[in-house]
Amino acid sequence: MTANEFVEIVREGSDKLRVDDIVLSAWGQNVHGKGMLRISKERILIDLTINDGEEFPNVPDGIYTKKDHWKLKGMIEDALEFRCDCIKPSGNPWYKKVTFELHPMNLVPSEFEAMSVKDLEIEHLKRQNASTASEKSNQAEAEEIPEDNSVHFKAVLLEYPFFERTHADGIKGEIDGYDWTLKKDTKKDLHVALISKKEYCSSGEQEDWRKFYALMNALAFVHGTNAWPYRIEYWRAGRKINDQVTAASRLAKTFHTPWPIEEVGKVQWSYTDTIKKVAAFFGTSSNLSKEISNILFLFREADNGVHSEITTTALCVLFENLVRRLFDELKLREKALSESTSLKLFAEAIEEVSNYIQPQIDKKGDGYKRLYGVVSKTQLFDMQERFHAVTNHYHLQWEDDMKIIFNIWSTARNSLVHDRTRADREDEEWKKLITDESQIAGAINILLLKLFGYSGQMRCSAIEEKYRQI
Repeated sequence: MTANEFVEIVREGSDKLRVDDIVLSAWGQNVHGKGMLRISKERILIDLTINDGEEFPNVPDGIYTKKDHWKLKGMIEDALEFRCDCIKPSGNPWYKKVTFELHPMNLVPSEFEAMSVKDLEIEHLKRQNASTASEKSNQAEAEEIPEDNSVHFKAVLLEYPFFERTHADGIKGEIDGYDWTLKKDTKKDLHVALISKKEYCSSGEQEDWRKFYALMNALAFVHGTNAWPYRIEYWRAGRKINDQVTAASRLAKTFHTPWPIEEVGKVQWSYTDTIKKVAAFFGTSSNLSKEISNILFLFREADNGVHSEITTTALCVLFENLVRRLFDELKLREKALSESTSLKLFAEAIEEVSNYIQPQIDKKGDGYKRLYGVVSKTQLFDMQERFHAVTNHYHLQWEDDMKIIFNIWSTARNSLVHDRTRADREDEEWKKLITDESQIAGAINILLLKLFGYSGQMRCSAIEEKYRQI
């Protein structure tokens, strides 16, 4: 069985394969056995049977984190070696059988795949000149072979929502130092290729993965669908470093995308330029980019194609989270304080009154302690002031525009969290809930597009099919 044949089985999502020569490494102990690989659309599981005479590691109660993960390796059908470095501790020392989820699996490259292009050429020279040239001559020829600094990723995403009508060679674009190609196959899977430019020299594997996941984050934002490939192949200097496989499961998605992806000509915008801008932001790997990645992941998971009160509540929370993060990261607090005498005086008043109350706590008890807590924690900016500041920073109109969005969010959020009556709801209330959700989602997309440096047309309410210029 080859790696490609195994991936085809994973893509189909229903099979069982024999696994031998299993080694489970857990907390300094190695356990050996054999087992069965069970492949489904949602998970890849391995049923492990421990060899006679060996004992399973004792698993104490408690919470386990990444540093506690076990490692497992084995041979599929006597042909394909694999490993998994993130096995969650599980099982019982009294049982000889245990089941683990493999997520992800790493297929071990063959001997030739694991060799760099230069290594292969040197090996070829040795064989070619074995009888006619000296070892010194071979070495001289080998030194003339240029170093290969290339980086190459190939990934496949299950039935990804992508343009149905594209050029036979797919869609091409670039991000910093790399060219990418997107192409659909007959099964509607999306094939992604990311290849470093000839003149580009990567600093190392960490940078390579950062660029790859920046592209994945950009695809996920633009398409509104988690960009989680079920296979990722990674080459560096011509050597295959990684062949990662996960279950080919359905990917969570949101209807609230900034553009109708499957209707290319409906809105005037540049697909490749937008991917480049979004990938550049995520490629910084800053704290803000990581926060935004998490917010967008929750955005897609909360919606996943279903309009509900749960979705609207989640989007209200994510909108507030986003505004607060932008307000802090853009240092708008400092800017507002430097520009507003009123805010400066308010900040001074909070400090002055807090300092007056604090010494009274020991004399006058819990009443003053509670009052001190209220006064000292008074926020200079409420949510409206934060959103207004972010709006001004991005040169968006407040009156008759973003202020309307704020009021929609505020009404929907307070009603859902505090005083919503849920029995015998009228049809008009349901309709308003859905349009509120769509406009709040649109506001999230507006702020993110401005953060990414985009300007142009976008869809500000997917449900209502409303568009605007930003």
